Amino acid sequence: MIDLLPYLAGDGRAYMVRHPGGAQEKFRTVRGGSGWRQLKNNQWEEFWHDDSYIWRGVDTSPGDGQYYRQFEDGQTGARWCPRWMAVGQGWESPVEHTVQTYRKDNCQPVDHHRNGRTRNGLRLAARHVRMTWNGVTVEDVVELRTHTGEGMFFGRGWGLVAWSAAWGESAIAHVLPAHEADNVPEKGCFG
Repeated sequence: MIDLLPYLAGDGRAYMVRHPGGAQEKFRTVRGGSGWRQLKNNQWEEFWHDDSYIWRGVDTSPGDGQYYRQFEDGQTGARWCPRWMAVGQGWESPVEHTVQTYRKDNCQPVDHHRNGRTRNGLRLAARHVRMTWNGVTVEDVVELRTHTGEGMFFGRGWGLVAWSAAWGESAIAHVLPAHEADNVPEKGCFG
């Protein structure tokens, strides 16, 4: 069994991630308590953990001046994956959760195709000794395949280093010096 926490929650190092069109974003993890935010420039995805699961809540990174929140009934977030998994193991959340999209400028709900009830699900597809993207080699990488068809690659101590799906992809392009780990989470009525 592999503890996914050291992969999903990076240690704060900063690195640039390149998209196919050439645009780049500065990624790093910012921790607080049992939770962390995966920063993409100043936008972020919120995660936290307990002994059994890694949870997700707010995601401010979908664009169009919007953010969304996923949450189980009576909870502030939704289980995203088990904390411990074996290579090849698949998982589906035992309960449905709600996804709701909001405007960033006033936090009012908006209609969006992602809204509704669903279940998170994924498979720990592989654990790689190392992987290389854009000339950057990352040691000890787990590959998760989500129920939506996304491939997500998390480096131990790094956090998310690459992503791929039928509709796009991005990957680490270069590592930044420690003094450039300076991006901060955007603030608003959403957190």
